[in-house]
Amino acid sequence: MLKFKVNIKDTRAKSYRLHLRIQLTNQGTDHNPGKMRTFIADRDCTVDEDTAAISIPDYRSLWQLPTTGPIDAHCRFTLIDTATGYRGQYQKRKLENLQIID
Repeated sequence: MLKFKVNIKDTRAKSYRLHLRIQLTNQGTDHNPGKMRTFIADRDCTVDEDTAAISIPDYRSLWQLPTTGPIDAHCRFTLIDTATGYRGQYQKRKLENLQIID
């Protein structure tokens, strides 16, 4: 299981939950939007740390990644207001050369 935190720079983050579409690839490989998978944060964002925690079970077999080595994460995400259901604008990020410690 892969667990990581995403930095959320929003002063109102405490009432939001992160909705994430992600694909993990071998380092230097481009992403395929059809292979992105959707995950919801484990709980609402924390104001103290401006972060949201995401858990991805069995991520290596999900994207057919090797058992070791750096990977890239291609992300598209939005914040969902837990009180009203409002979704913010999508944002994109690429996290390169992630060193995963299982």
